[in-house]
Amino acid sequence: MFAPAGFPMQPEKKPQSKGFFYDIYEDQFKWSLVKSVSLYGLGIFGFFVINAGINAPPEPL
Repeated sequence: MFAPAGFPMQPEKKPQSKGFFYDIYEDQFKWSLVKSVSLYGLGIFGFFVINAGINAPPEPL
């Protein structure tokens, strides 16, 4: 393609990759999977924290 005189031709823009995390966020299945696994991991972590608090030896007064 030729540009008129005095107007330089702009280079064609290449499609940019939006990034790894953006691609996951845009995909409905992957985002749902990430949320589910994250909440499951948070629940397991919370269980161990609460269990450690319940089974802790009593502190002397």
